[in-house]
Amino acid sequence: MAVDNLNPFVKVQTVYGRTNQAIGHSTGQMGEDIYTYRMLTSDAQGKQRWLTFTADHRLKQRHYLKIETKGQNVNSWEAVATNQVPQNIQEVLA
Repeated sequence: MAVDNLNPFVKVQTVYGRTNQAIGHSTGQMGEDIYTYRMLTSDAQGKQRWLTFTADHRLKQRHYLKIETKGQNVNSWEAVATNQVPQNIQEVLA
């Protein structure tokens, strides 16, 4: 994953995913909760791939996320309303 950040040929990409059950839970160095998620994502062209990332709180299930990635690295994510997700991606992730 670290190589993806340095590789100039790996481009930043926006994908969408639908939240599911956390696959792991741990406690960080400062005592904070860390939840690990693995979800199927899709880009605007319908290309699917699995991403694994962490969150500092439990995510609501079956909500859409807009995720900025560079290779397998998740740079950022945000919850979005269903009407903000392209229809073809909604169909792929349903």
